[in-house]
Amino acid sequence: MRSSEARGILGQQVVIENRPGAGGNIAAELVRRARRRHHLAARNNSILATNQSLYGRLGYDPVKDFAPVALVAIQPNILVVNPNVPATR
Repeated sequence: MRSSEARGILGQQVVIENRPGAGGNIAAELVRRARRRHHLAARNNSILATNQSLYGRLGYDPVKDFAPVALVAIQPNILVVNPNVPATR
């Protein structure tokens, strides 16, 4: 959906901004710090679940600072390791 299409559906201006970096943490912190009067939304691909174990300190609490709004897609994930690692199912 383009910004102009979203504006027509929502009835207000929509700005789409890509904030890459730090595994999605930069964007997540931006959304967390937003003032209540601003309507910010983040689309993420499981960063709220995985970044807790990948990064020692996050600038947000994935459970307390965000609320789900809509399920957009289902994405399967797979973990691969070297065959010499004694990992099992």
